[in-house]
Amino acid sequence: MDYIPMTRKRRRPWLENLRDQVAKEAAKFGTTPEAIAEVKAAAEAILARMDDTDAGVAAVRELRKAELATEQPNLRLIRARVRNWKTLEPYPLSGGEEKLRLKEPPAPFDPETYKPVIRVRLQGGRIRLDFKKKGVSGLMFYMRLRGAAEWRQLGDESRAPFWDYTPLAQPGVPEIREYMACGIKGKHEIGVASEIVSVTYGG
Repeated sequence: MDYIPMTRKRRRPWLENLRDQVAKEAAKFGTTPEAIAEVKAAAEAILARMDDTDAGVAAVRELRKAELATEQPNLRLIRARVRNWKTLEPYPLSGGEEKLRLKEPPAPFDPETYKPVIRVRLQGGRIRLDFKKKGVSGLMFYMRLRGAAEWRQLGDESRAPFWDYTPLAQPGVPEIREYMACGIKGKHEIGVASEIVSVTYGG
């Protein structure tokens, strides 16, 4: 069976050896000068293209270095200018941020991994839960007393805030309440539950 190295790294020195040795060695087993010349020319043709490729790779490497050398100081300049623009009074309502793409675009909505973020606090003696929908039609809220295993479904809300009017389990006895929420798309809960937040409620 014949043998030609499979990898470029090994094939190059193999071709160089064939080119350099074929005239001397092939004559020993009686092949024709024409066959020797053809094999040598074939090896030389491949090696010439390899040389071109290697030169191109080296040139691209140098071009990439030059690109980075140009990119870094100019991106610093652009970043500094954009930061300054964002401090100008007309900037927020100008529409330029969207047109110039000066803000990172939101990640595509994924109903499998959607996870709401909620916050809880007391306001006027009532429990207030704040949230942002971020792609869903609303949130479904759940509550339990700390230490309890089961969650109680409180209801859903499409616009923040959500208020919990549940009375104390024991009148006059403060309790620690835990809350979580799930996203709603249409009529179905989606994604994963939010982190649990808690508040001490005294009624």
